[in-house]
Amino acid sequence: DLPHGSAAWQLHPKLARQDGDLQVFKRYGDSFCETDLAQLLQSHGISKLWIGGAATDFCVDSTLRNAVSRGYQITVIGDAHTTVSAFALSGEQVIDHFNAAWGASSATPQPLRVLSAAEL
Repeated sequence: DLPHGSAAWQLHPKLARQDGDLQVFKRYGDSFCETDLAQLLQSHGISKLWIGGAATDFCVDSTLRNAVSRGYQITVIGDAHTTVSAFALSGEQVIDHFNAAWGASSATPQPLRVLSAAEL
């Protein structure tokens, strides 16, 4: 529901783009789905990703899981993703649950860590 290029579609002002920043425009929760993200990462020799964003339980989780299956080393920025309350859980409970689940994951091809922004 955010038209490409609209005011609501823009990044937060504190996330100002810098020269050389790459952009990937997506339509679905998984950032790899029908985008050129995998090709961009490969062409730049990137094998480690830091992940944050909106919709912890959908966009962030689906992108993380796809990235793990592609062999990327993932660091989730535990205090840099957000979501809304869903079902009987508050947004904070959903975030805490996913941070705990991701942090306990050890059956991944590469390390999967959850760190706060201050720990980076």
